[in-house]
Amino acid sequence: MASGFHASSVAQFINRDRAGNVTASSSRSTGQIIAGLKIVHAWLSEILQGRSKQDIATENGLSIKRIQQVLEFAFLSPEIVQRVIDGSQPLGLTSDWCLTHEIPASWAEQSQVLERL
Repeated sequence: MASGFHASSVAQFINRDRAGNVTASSSRSTGQIIAGLKIVHAWLSEILQGRSKQDIATENGLSIKRIQQVLEFAFLSPEIVQRVIDGSQPLGLTSDWCLTHEIPASWAEQSQVLERL
């Protein structure tokens, strides 16, 4: 049950160079963040339906560790997701920041962290 998404589509979270190698993306485009959120939610849905992280990783040319890191974005609070959609998120809220800092599970704590960016 493939999502139909590819890692290069995750844009804000995962990017590929012209040779197809996975690279980090530094773009802060709201559209790219939204596209990434759609993909991680699709991956989470597939996992909840029984698909393995390994299958998703293999299909997208990624490691399981990267899939696990990116899946954390599926648990951002609705408030933060709405701010991204509205384009009102702090400039410091990038995928690079999220991948190098712990994202609290608590939505209240996520909001506190967001206010400090």
